[in-house]
Amino acid sequence: MVYDPFRVKERENKEGGPVIRGKVLKQLIDENNLQFGAELGVRSGELYYYLIANCPDLHLLGVDLYEIQPEGVGEGHRWKTLAEPFGGFSHDFNSYYTFIQELLEEFPARATFIKDWTNKACDQIEDGSLDFVFIDADHSYKSVCQDIELWSPKVREGGFITGHDYWIGCVKRAVHDTLGNSITLKPDHVWIYKK
Repeated sequence: MVYDPFRVKERENKEGGPVIRGKVLKQLIDENNLQFGAELGVRSGELYYYLIANCPDLHLLGVDLYEIQPEGVGEGHRWKTLAEPFGGFSHDFNSYYTFIQELLEEFPARATFIKDWTNKACDQIEDGSLDFVFIDADHSYKSVCQDIELWSPKVREGGFITGHDYWIGCVKRAVHDTLGNSITLKPDHVWIYKK
């Protein structure tokens, strides 16, 4: 399967975006033979699709609520209403979810999805069953800490806890407060921690 960026319903308006992230994660996946991962905060599905299309041995779980979170995230993506786009994103959740359902049909053996809060979805995942988790959901300090704390046990020893938007102050602080300073930084503000 060849990745076709024009299939994505709403692409990020910055140059490179998820494709840069995708290349960083693909390299991590390839170099470490990672086969089971989770992406928290899938949004339009651009990164999710990139990884599924370009990593033929990867089984990827996506998690996203696909609803407005008015009491969430401070500097994060999902606190605006659909009528008030944030950062150029329309938050067309129905369109996003429809695209995810298309991918689930196209890659039934390798793509799964949980439409829920990340702190509830983790209850459905067995401890030590993931090779990596990519955290890019609610960007508030409290939520990033919570995602790291709840999803870290789901990653096997020697696996990777990783995420996006390290440049955002509360994300950076949450990453260091929960994981310490053994973080590797990659292009497009991707951070990686080896468990």
